[in-house]
Amino acid sequence: MKRVSSKFLKFTSMGIIFSFIFSAFMYISAGANVSNEYIWTEDSDYKSQKYFEQLTKDRDKKLEEILDVEDISEYMDDMKSLYDLCVERDKVEEVEEIMSDYEGEQVYIELLLLTGDESLAKRYRDDQELKFKFERVV
Repeated sequence: MKRVSSKFLKFTSMGIIFSFIFSAFMYISAGANVSNEYIWTEDSDYKSQKYFEQLTKDRDKKLEEILDVEDISEYMDDMKSLYDLCVERDKVEEVEEIMSDYEGEQVYIELLLLTGDESLAKRYRDDQELKFKFERVV
């Protein structure tokens, strides 16, 4: 009985040691796949906020030029009024294209900042089939 207990104890301790080593190896392997340049910092947050502000300003400027209005912000709060203005000025397709480009750039930068994978972000932005599949899953 004593001999069985010592074998069991050895087996159990070897299993624990193996589990510890395996876990440590997996932790190190997972860390190796993360690049330091994609760690989210306050600076990253500031840069992304500035990028989105500039992106929004550019979109608004294009919309103001196409729709011939001085301040598009009053229409951006109510999409129905924006749509009515587009229909009135016969600029629905142009506005849809601008809005689609804006949303594509927004998703591109969000994916780039979250994953650090520029090729994935570009594929998602440019491949409509991939975008549709992803949105269906979400």
